Amino acid sequence: MNTVFHPNDTLTNRLSFYHLALFGVLLPFDRFYSELVLISFLLHTVISLRKQQVKNLFRIEVLWLVSVFLVALVCTLYTFNKQEGFKLLSRQLAIVLFPVLLFLNPVDLRKYAKAIFLSFAFSCTLVVAYLYADAIQVLQYHHLPLSALLSPAFMNHNFSEPIDMHATYLSLYMGLSVAIFSHYLIAGTKRITQLVFICALCLLALGLLQLAARSVIIAMLLFFCFAVPFFLQGKRRKIYATVAISISLVVVVVILASATLRTRYFDLLKDDLSENTPEYSIADARMKRWEVAWEVVKASPLVGYGSGDEEDLLQEAYFQNKLYDSYLHRLNAHNQYLSFLLMGGVIALAVYLFTLAAGVRMAIQQKNLLFLAFLFLIITVSISENILFRNKGIFFYSFFFSLFVRVLIQQKIAAKLQVQEASTGNLKRKTSVFTMNK
Repeated sequence: MNTVFHPNDTLTNRLSFYHLALFGVLLPFDRFYSELVLISFLLHTVISLRKQQVKNLFRIEVLWLVSVFLVALVCTLYTFNKQEGFKLLSRQLAIVLFPVLLFLNPVDLRKYAKAIFLSFAFSCTLVVAYLYADAIQVLQYHHLPLSALLSPAFMNHNFSEPIDMHATYLSLYMGLSVAIFSHYLIAGTKRITQLVFICALCLLALGLLQLAARSVIIAMLLFFCFAVPFFLQGKRRKIYATVAISISLVVVVVILASATLRTRYFDLLKDDLSENTPEYSIADARMKRWEVAWEVVKASPLVGYGSGDEEDLLQEAYFQNKLYDSYLHRLNAHNQYLSFLLMGGVIALAVYLFTLAAGVRMAIQQKNLLFLAFLFLIITVSISENILFRNKGIFFYSFFFSLFVRVLIQQKIAAKLQVQEASTGNLKRKTSVFTMNK
């Protein structure tokens, strides 16, 4: 613990670590605190900037990390709604700031990555504990049984309402936290630490079921059942696959055993993917909204309509197609891929897909399961949410994407230096032996 909070490093690097760890801790809370830490980290990086660090900005990785923001910037030039376009740019500014700051900052993130990840994961765990404590207090106040926790009144957005956070984005954070605890649990730690991690995993798993964000649950099941075994070999792969599939089946059985969970995970999913609005429902099927958005896309498939025009474009289309609930609530496409098509056409979508593909390639090459878990979450949730149009999604995407890439680059550079030093040492020894023989 002493090495985490009082690392043997320069004051500048320690402050950089504290900023990043604190940002992760505060992510599940009001965005004001995250923005405050980001501004402080910006000032700290500028004050401690050294000339030799500037060359890091010219790395290709920085370009593809900020490419999504550059697309939004270009699309603002031809948007009809300049005000909304500039609002989106201001929200997405973190997509530029984090890559730039992490590549300008001299801190060796390899030393601190584990502490940063665990700080974030424990913060999410404490948030879930608080939400359950709050829910139980409400139950006691109204003299309701504990089983009422599985009622719609305590599910999804109703469960996350005390911290005023969208259920899907909180689930997104918790999904990565599950991957973090699982990763370090498998990597091997002390028995007491393993026990703490297991307790945290159980609480997070319950929280994920309570929040009922289907896209996050699907992403986690796919990751643990199919992605993780890909990195294992022999008996370990078979044993792990058996355990992962067994746990997944248990989760499915638990969902089916609860009427509320079954409705949320299966019945509502079926309704969402239906082309028609369910009977006796005023909510519009998500698939129908996607079809409407796709029809709008086809009118300008190459360059889209510009940044910030999505809601205005869809409003008219919703009304014409009698999707009155979507019209009244000014809903967006709820699909990040369709949103890029609306904003910048196939060019904008291609940039986003290239960014994700480059990340997946790097994660597989470096065999980094945590990075791959993060990308699984982003790719899957992008199907059901405009993840890069809301602050909490933008912060999550830009912070962790940039952090993972920077850590892997530093690991790669360190590995090359180690090989070079080993080669130089062998050459010196051979030269010394040759000289002695001579």
